Order: sequence, then structure tokens, then C-alpha cells
Amino acid sequence: MPNLLEQMIADRLTQGIEQGRAEGRAEGRAEGQAGQREMARSVIRSRFGAVPAVLDERIAHLDDDALRALVVRAATVARLEDLL
Repeated sequence: MPNLLEQMIADRLTQGIEQGRAEGRAEGRAEGQAGQREMARSVIRSRFGAVPAVLDERIAHLDDDALRALVVRAATVARLEDLL
């Protein structure tokens, strides 16, 4: 049976591992969103040239689902104005 000190060490270790996993998941999500944002900008640039500041600002604040939808729309719309 572990003594109190061993139990405290085990608890701290478990907390540290869980915190590390949570931080890793958060970093992964942030990197994924950054990649989606760059993908949206790349599609827009390749089809229409420069990304207007107002659209770039919007891209910076979209959630994952809205970013995916924007990439699809950017690949299919006829005019840049249809994205604004």
C-alpha cells in the first residue's frame, strides 16, 4: 500500500500528464485552424489575387466549420465579391 508521499507524487504526476495532454490538444487545434486560415487565403489569392483586408479580418475570426465552408465557396464562386 503506498504511503502518503507516494500517493501525492502519483497524483501530481497524473495531473501533469493530463495537463500536458490538454495543452497538446489545444496546440493541435490552434495549428489546424491556422492551416485552414492559410488554405482559405491561398485559394482566394490563387483565384482572385490579393485578399481584401475586410475578408482577411473575417477569415481571422471564423470557426472551423465556417472556415471549411469558406474554402469551398472560394473555390466555386465566380466573383470575389460573392465572398464578401
